[in-house]
Amino acid sequence: MLQFWTVNPQYAPSGVYSQVENTSALAKSRGVRTFIKFENCIASMMSVAHLVNIRGGNFGSWFSKNAVQQLKYNQELDNIKVRIVK
Repeated sequence: MLQFWTVNPQYAPSGVYSQVENTSALAKSRGVRTFIKFENCIASMMSVAHLVNIRGGNFGSWFSKNAVQQLKYNQELDNIKVRIVK
């Protein structure tokens, strides 16, 4: 990621912050965690897209390093019905 941010400084994080992690249907809170922060949504999404791309398009790898949790996460994503409203 450092090389990506060096080549694309407009997408580089602006710092870090700590807070209690939110919970989801797939994970229990692990208490206070440190997160990276970005100046804008585009910078964060470009960074996520780059990370997912270098991990072979496995969106579950953004959620967890555990292969079983990645599979569950990807299955949850597959169940999302995208609705476009005009």
